[in-house]
Amino acid sequence: MKGVDKTTAPGVAFRSVQGSIANTINYACAKYLPITIIGLINNMSPVITVVLAYIFLKERLKPVEIVFFVLSVAGIVIIILGGSASDGVGYLTISQAPWLYVALFCNPFLTASGTIALRKIKKIHEYIAAWYLNITMMLSCLILVLCLD
Repeated sequence: MKGVDKTTAPGVAFRSVQGSIANTINYACAKYLPITIIGLINNMSPVITVVLAYIFLKERLKPVEIVFFVLSVAGIVIIILGGSASDGVGYLTISQAPWLYVALFCNPFLTASGTIALRKIKKIHEYIAAWYLNITMMLSCLILVLCLD
C-alpha cells in the first residue's frame, strides 16, 4: 500500500471534506431535532451506498438482497414519517425547520458518496484516508468553535 499521491489526492480530499460537512450537519441538527430521527436518517447511508455501488461500481444485487433493501427503506421511511411531534421538548418539526431536515437528508448521500470515492481508490489503505478525514474534521470543528464562540 502506498500513501497519498497525485492520483489518490482528489478522492481522499473529497472524502475528508464530505466527512467534515456530514459531521457539521449532525452537530447542527442535534440541537433542534430528535436524536432518534438523526440516527435513523444517518443509518440510511448503507442503503444509499448500495444504490451508488450499483450505479458507479457496477456491483450486482441478488433478488433476496433487493427484497431486504426495499424492506429496509420502507421501514426507515415509516419510522421517520410516523414519529410523534412530541418526541422531545424544544425540538422543531419538519414544518418549522425544513432546511435542517433537507441538510440531514443530505448526510446519507454524503457518507455514501465518500464510501464510493474510497472504493474507487484501490492504491491506499482505508486507515490513511481515515487519518486525513480526522484531521480535516478536527480543523473544521476548531474553526466552527472559534467562529461561533
